[in-house]
Amino acid sequence: MSDYDPVKDLGLTCPYGGILYICADDPDRFIGCCTINPCGARKGLCPDQNLRSASFNATLQHEFLPQACINDNVDVSWYTCAGNALPFLGCCAVDPCLRGVCPQGDLRAAKLSDKAKNAQEFLDGSPEYMPRPTSSVLDPGLASSILSLRKQPLQQSPPPGQLCHRRLQMHLPRDPKSTARTEDLHGC
Repeated sequence: MSDYDPVKDLGLTCPYGGILYICADDPDRFIGCCTINPCGARKGLCPDQNLRSASFNATLQHEFLPQACINDNVDVSWYTCAGNALPFLGCCAVDPCLRGVCPQGDLRAAKLSDKAKNAQEFLDGSPEYMPRPTSSVLDPGLASSILSLRKQPLQQSPPPGQLCHRRLQMHLPRDPKSTARTEDLHGC
């Protein structure tokens, strides 16, 4: 089993809410932040109204290989913008690197590249991986939650004896007036 964790090692976050999903085994291999679980029953589809911007830790100075967009419109492209105040990672109908942000109305669903080399950096390489979230407060100054999914939807229990990994980071908002809401997600 690999020690590589793309969410942790790439510093992937959802600064505007939602959970970061990597639906590696679905027909539409969604990658990004979504307020609903797009993996499993939804076949890797996150409706536009449920999409949220994804970010990453720019101080890691990682050069991301391009992924793909579920929308085949020529105006929609995959972007990684490290120079913005809040780095952006995903698909957008306008250039968020020039604007500094991808407006919610221009945000589009992204998917893992069909090129195995490009997609590999977002996969942990473990065929036994069974997603089960857990939460912990790591940084009270950043509001984000992350979940990387592979193999099975959250509702299913792992087969007896199968390893179950947990990884969901829930950060509390800096604003004391804000309330952090943790979804009731099933564990192992």
